[in-house]
Amino acid sequence: CPGNGYNYGESVNDIKEPKQCLQHPNWNRNGNWLLFEDIPFGIFLVQKKQEIMKLNKSIENVDFTGKLKNYPLWGAQMKAFMYAAVDTATCLRRGNCDPFKSKNYFTNLVPLEDPKKPVVLVIVKSDAAAFFKQLSFGGEASAASMVVVFGMIKALAEIRDSDIVGFKKLDGVIIFTFLHGDSFDYGASQRMAYDLKKKQFGKANYNISLSNIKLVLEIGPIAKSNTLYLHSRATSPSETDLLQRLGSTTDPDINFDTVKTIPPCSYNSFLRENSSVPGIFVTDSKNELIDSNYASRKDILDVTATLTTTITKVINTLATAVYRSLGGNTTTAASIKSELVGELLECYLVTQNCSLFRRILNRTDLPDKRLSRYSIVSTANSTIYLPYLMMQMSRRNLSLPSESCNSTNAPGWDTKFVNGTCYGTVLNASFALSPAFVEGNYTSTQYSTWTESRWSADMYIRLFRIASSHEETTIFVTGIVYCFFVSLCIFQCNRKREDIFRGSQPEETDS
Repeated sequence: CPGNGYNYGESVNDIKEPKQCLQHPNWNRNGNWLLFEDIPFGIFLVQKKQEIMKLNKSIENVDFTGKLKNYPLWGAQMKAFMYAAVDTATCLRRGNCDPFKSKNYFTNLVPLEDPKKPVVLVIVKSDAAAFFKQLSFGGEASAASMVVVFGMIKALAEIRDSDIVGFKKLDGVIIFTFLHGDSFDYGASQRMAYDLKKKQFGKANYNISLSNIKLVLEIGPIAKSNTLYLHSRATSPSETDLLQRLGSTTDPDINFDTVKTIPPCSYNSFLRENSSVPGIFVTDSKNELIDSNYASRKDILDVTATLTTTITKVINTLATAVYRSLGGNTTTAASIKSELVGELLECYLVTQNCSLFRRILNRTDLPDKRLSRYSIVSTANSTIYLPYLMMQMSRRNLSLPSESCNSTNAPGWDTKFVNGTCYGTVLNASFALSPAFVEGNYTSTQYSTWTESRWSADMYIRLFRIASSHEETTIFVTGIVYCFFVSLCIFQCNRKREDIFRGSQPEETDS
């Protein structure tokens, strides 16, 4: 049950027994609560080949029938230390753990000049979860969804660049937000909704609150089906307008169906702060997750031509609908190249050492492995790429010389002169630390209170030999006999020490 107790209309106080789902027992029907099990023994993830060879030695002790082979056998001892947590309040009081506190990144394609202007908030979860954090890939859970939002930023940025004056005159501001920490009870979105409620969101000149939110558009898992479901209460004009625009899509390869329920998703955090905030959750699941590998190391996707084409069409459809819902030109449609979508999918689904990452970061030494996006207690490595990608997708050529490429000549823009061009972006970051830790309420039932225990870096596997019980007994008895014999010799030598050492004493002489 994702976000159990933290969805709209729920409370953790209503959970009376372990593994009790409150409002959405069928949403993740295949879930087995493994991430929340209190396992009384250590479980190790071993990836180094030399360590695996050690373990294979001990596995070789047993034949195919399950019987032990002849002695001596191999034994392997695995060591890892982690502080006992008990609960968040106790662990923090002892100083043995740290709260989840990564970063949220958000951008609007033009500077926010009027804080009273309505805001369309496009949000997506940028983290993932799995039993082992190194394997938190979240291909269907969030990676493909992130690609959709990156694509929407790029597609709308091109419309902005073709008509910057018209784009600034839209009936609202579009803010794209990547939430890093929502895999564990919505800590990141709770912080964003909390900041909006307190009017502490973004830079000082933002000065926007939850009352400014015209619509929250959340992009959820979308890679498993060509039919996407628009979960919404459909009670506000902004909701019904966008629902109608998406529902009337003429593309035969994509279908949009409206469902008047709100399943577990980040949008719930905004509803819990203000139940009147309009919102739509876009996903490929209707009544239950079709991703059977949710929060598993097996949640990976292959980059295929079909997936790339589908994601490209979803991006163009969503971006066009959002743009036109804010009064954009009805003859203008968003368009993104499928080649760029393919590059984004490669980076987030296949390897970090992808051409796009190498080009943006100007590096050739990136890890050649799939990107893990686990929520941790500091700025996660997976968020390192986020700001660079967001700048790349949203930047605007300001046509200024290097000496004038600054915020004075381009108010509201974050400027950077790159390869002879002055680019401007509007990029911000905020801590994704749960409001419970901001308020110091470590037993909060309103906000997420996830922490992580500290552990020792001294982890190893030690290999040794195990003798048979017969050999052990023989060695033990031999040792006792030898000890008795040596003790007897020492006793006799000590008893006759005067006779033994008499001849070695120096003779006395007269002075």
